[in-house]
Amino acid sequence: MAKQTVFSGKIFSIVWDERLNQDGSTSVFETVNAPDVVRVYPVRGDSIWLIREYRRELDRDILRTVSGRIEQGESPEQAGRRELREELGGMTTSMTTFATSRPILKVDSVVHHVLADMPEIGPSSPEPDERIRPAVYQIEQLESLVWEGHIIEDVIAMQLLRIARDPAMLRFG
Repeated sequence: MAKQTVFSGKIFSIVWDERLNQDGSTSVFETVNAPDVVRVYPVRGDSIWLIREYRRELDRDILRTVSGRIEQGESPEQAGRRELREELGGMTTSMTTFATSRPILKVDSVVHHVLADMPEIGPSSPEPDERIRPAVYQIEQLESLVWEGHIIEDVIAMQLLRIARDPAMLRFG
């Protein structure tokens, strides 16, 4: 059966994969191919640093994690360090991947969730089209942020709830 890229963009491509069904007919299976992504959860003491970021697709600011694409040859931790520096000016002495997820099964991309101990903050350097402001919350506020609808991305909400319910995972070293 034929596999064909029908759209190739800067961030993702769409692939049609014609497959043979059990009854002998064929169906086209569509997949979005996208790079793997890192989401960084920077912790400093009893606080977690999130960002308020303007998102064009929603035409408004939303509360979310530091995040970005994993570039060719980068590990999730290397990408996390780069994104943390760019978006918050954060430096980390310890970073660990605590979860991986797939946002949607039809999207061929893995999201790596990393915790970062963030003892230092310097100047940030977001990309020219990014509008980002730091937002600092106490760990004990995370559940309220999720349940009150302040976190609209479900995968981020789930990971913040995990952190809130198991603060022992924030012990570095």
